[in-house]
Amino acid sequence: MRPALVLLHGWGMSSLVWQEWLPTLGEHFTVIQIDLPGYGLSDTGRYEDVDTLITELLADLPDKAIYLGYSLGGMLATTIASHFPERVIALVTLASNLQFIADDQWPHAMDKKVFDDFYSLVASNAAMAKKRFAGLQAYGSGQEKALVKTLRAKKETVADDVLKNSLDLLAIINNTQLIDTLKVPALYLYGENDNLVPLSAANALKDRLGDSVNIIPDTCHALFLDKPETCWAVIDSWLDNAIELSPKKRVLDKQQVARSFSRAAETYDSVANLQRRIGNRLISFLPPVPAKVVLDLGCGTGFFAKPLQEAYPDGQVIGLDLAEGMVDHASKHQPGCQWLCGDAENLPLADNSVDIIFSSLAIQWCEDSQALFAEVFRVLKPSGSFVFATLGPNTLHELRRAWHQVDNYVHVNRFTEREVIDTAINSAGFLSAYQTVEENIVLQYDTLKQLTKELKALGAHNVNSGRPTGLTGKQRIRGLMAAYDQQRNPQGALPATYQAWFGVLEKPALAQTVQRQGLR
Repeated sequence: MRPALVLLHGWGMSSLVWQEWLPTLGEHFTVIQIDLPGYGLSDTGRYEDVDTLITELLADLPDKAIYLGYSLGGMLATTIASHFPERVIALVTLASNLQFIADDQWPHAMDKKVFDDFYSLVASNAAMAKKRFAGLQAYGSGQEKALVKTLRAKKETVADDVLKNSLDLLAIINNTQLIDTLKVPALYLYGENDNLVPLSAANALKDRLGDSVNIIPDTCHALFLDKPETCWAVIDSWLDNAIELSPKKRVLDKQQVARSFSRAAETYDSVANLQRRIGNRLISFLPPVPAKVVLDLGCGTGFFAKPLQEAYPDGQVIGLDLAEGMVDHASKHQPGCQWLCGDAENLPLADNSVDIIFSSLAIQWCEDSQALFAEVFRVLKPSGSFVFATLGPNTLHELRRAWHQVDNYVHVNRFTEREVIDTAINSAGFLSAYQTVEENIVLQYDTLKQLTKELKALGAHNVNSGRPTGLTGKQRIRGLMAAYDQQRNPQGALPATYQAWFGVLEKPALAQTVQRQGLR
């Protein structure tokens, strides 16, 4: 059974603000969206004090839940977690200060005169106040204008007295003493460029609470809308470690990966322009050293066997792929190599047996990054190199965003976050300093059908758990096309972004490896 997740929005907005997050959250939790009094679908009147409001909210909420709150919602969630820890499994806040108005006890907040001036503006011109507040939430984002537009699109009619009442709540909530005695696991996320909660507040809290506080670089107050994938990656990873949830779904179905690419063996090369571009770039990262054994990990059709043979003419090239159909195709079209069908997370190779491992756009299909890099480290010889290119989670974000407007299924492959990869690299034993390059490649298509046809020919269609089964109805396809059409660029083309990461790792020399393993 999935745990309950309670969402609490901020001032001046309703639960509509979580719309883009719902498909992702719905895969992991039973989501409960709360509209604070007078907002959204709430028909409740004003409240004079925080305790009464919380009592009313809890009356309709599960006995136990995870609480995720934004700004004012996070401040309320923190108070709930402090007063009713038995009701809270874990707490996550986004851009929530301990108190909203600065004083001698907590100077890292808004100046009282600034708050009073804004309160007066709400009383005299609420529409202008909400418009200005959208700008304040987006200030500091790299996409400020677009984010302001997004925030304003989520506005709902809210009575002026409700806006003033919730400002009153903001003014009286004070968690400065409660935060140190909190008995539930808690995570606090802040934007580095937040114009409403100063960076000094995040830093001061980090001094008190350490790693429970996470500052997201180059983002604003509305950080979860500005950098949704980064924020979710931090939250998801933290929840994994902080609490024991129901068994999580496998992110990727590896058997489906193998079947999908096997079926695409004959069509792959005809449409693999991006794959060739990235692979050829990766060839330039190969170290100019002698090599007796070279492994092409995730070799696919074997296209890069020849460049590897040319780079290392005295070496034996081995191609390995999970998809049997790809290996069969490679063995028929690329002579002079050894071809193996196998799993990158359980390599059928001896310890310390390979000089160079080359892997272009393959490791994103692995399920366990820790196992992958541990296996690569195991089979590499001391001073051997792992040269790889992989895709990041921002890949095909335009298609993912379009599908999110249609339904809650997982339609687009989600790839591993950089933080997870870095952790796996360090855990395996590779040298902490390594070469890495990121390149965002944007392809353009005239129609959605061109993109989906190409993905199918590559074998790169959706292989995530949580994907829909059966046929996709015509109505949903029309909805997807309409949603994607909204993202056409000024040239009238549909963009498709691929977030490519290139890395070069080196296994330490033998003496260093022995020391790392504690044998000296």
